[in-house]
Amino acid sequence: MSYTELEHGYQGLRKAARPTQFYVGSGDLELCDPSDPSLSPQELDDGGKVVIVGVCAMAKKSQSKPMKEILTRLQEFEYIKVTVFPEEIILQKPVEEWPVCDCLISFHSKGFPLEKAIQYAQLHNPYVINNLHMQYDIQDRRKVYAILQNEGIEIPRYAVLDRDSSDPKHHELVESEDHVEVNGVVFNKPFVEKPVSAEDHNIYIYYPTSAGGGSQRLFRKIGSRSSVYSPESRVRKTGSFIYEDFMPTDGTDVKVSSIALWSSRINKPKTPDVTERNFRNTCVTLLKKTGNLHWPRVKSAY
Repeated sequence: MSYTELEHGYQGLRKAARPTQFYVGSGDLELCDPSDPSLSPQELDDGGKVVIVGVCAMAKKSQSKPMKEILTRLQEFEYIKVTVFPEEIILQKPVEEWPVCDCLISFHSKGFPLEKAIQYAQLHNPYVINNLHMQYDIQDRRKVYAILQNEGIEIPRYAVLDRDSSDPKHHELVESEDHVEVNGVVFNKPFVEKPVSAEDHNIYIYYPTSAGGGSQRLFRKIGSRSSVYSPESRVRKTGSFIYEDFMPTDGTDVKVSSIALWSSRINKPKTPDVTERNFRNTCVTLLKKTGNLHWPRVKSAY
């Protein structure tokens, strides 16, 4: 099913005259009061049960424009109520005092107490949309790469330099002018150096001397930039990293989101070394496209 078909289905729902049961205001999403009796399981006149969907995430995520868009569309369903857990309750209150829900949407971001969310799920046993335990794995690039390999998904050739390991064979590094040797695996420049922590976005691309040398340093977007060039050609000497072959993409990278088992969305954003302003001025083609992935890959992503 394509994104267009999904959108048509959503518009069809909007035309249906159905009462709504939803906690959404005209501005920000309303945060719940845990003592509100209306959050207890309810029965509708026709005997159907109202399903309470709890959104447990940091305010920056739960109050974001994409999340509001998702929750606004959920309001078309008669038997759904959505309650957003206030950030102060998530951080300061024990899970026993969190609102009770039938279905939990919870995902990690900086500062989020993932272990508390797991304790909450064990306490109330709601239907969990996002696998909470797997959210530990996606914070470690080594585990993400292992999952991709197990699913048969192609990834660049890589090696892990684990300086935290007690085994010297896991952190052997030999550096030359135009290549590095990591645990016996040689990477010629250009190659990519990624911190093993997926929370660390300081990724470096090292260029060969034939291209002028130096490195491109990627980071979380600041203003209109998300990278800067540096004349430094030597790799970092502290910390653990993944080294991999550089994959040329003609100025774009590809981001694929699995929406459900039967749908995916492919996004072609600009590469981090191109400023947003220059990119708009030089590229007028449509970057966002919708496509379908090979079924096993969609299933594994979901």
